[in-house]
Amino acid sequence: MPDVPLKLDHPPIAEAVLDSDCDFPPGFDLRACEEAASKAFEDRYPKRPQQHIAEHEFELCAAESAKVTARMGLQATQFVSEDKKRLVQIRRLGFSFNQLPPSLPWT
Repeated sequence: MPDVPLKLDHPPIAEAVLDSDCDFPPGFDLRACEEAASKAFEDRYPKRPQQHIAEHEFELCAAESAKVTARMGLQATQFVSEDKKRLVQIRRLGFSFNQLPPSLPWT
């Protein structure tokens, strides 16, 4: 049998998400994974958008002045296929693979 991709006129599933949450070891650095992930995915997923996070926490105490803490950093690195229909995402808390619907008009 030839190795030909199956194309259905009306596929039963047009979108899929495989998501895996992970408990990384303390000190896990997402940026340190980027180079190895880039080498693994660059041929099939040439686009590389990133998601950043900014968190602020305010703690108010009657007897003290307000305590403010902030954290900023890389939330996720994404690897997107040329046709924008497949996405691999490496997050601070895990990994995701997305097969997007053919008609999704995102950039």
